[in-house]
Amino acid sequence: YEAYFGFRYVVFVAGRPREAIIPLMEVAIRNDRDAELRRAVDDTIYIAHDRLVGLRPPEPEPVPEEVG
Repeated sequence: YEAYFGFRYVVFVAGRPREAIIPLMEVAIRNDRDAELRRAVDDTIYIAHDRLVGLRPPEPEPVPEEVG
């Protein structure tokens, strides 16, 4: 892959089973370089977003308003 495209294989795997990754790579290797570069950049953005969300503290629970 790296020798063919000139960059390392990157894929957003969060939540996907291991056996789902090979078919993604099989599709990727059939892409042209520009399409694969766009896909790899998109997946890199998904990875960064997922990591950022994981760093945020959880939202506090809302306090119910008293009625009456």
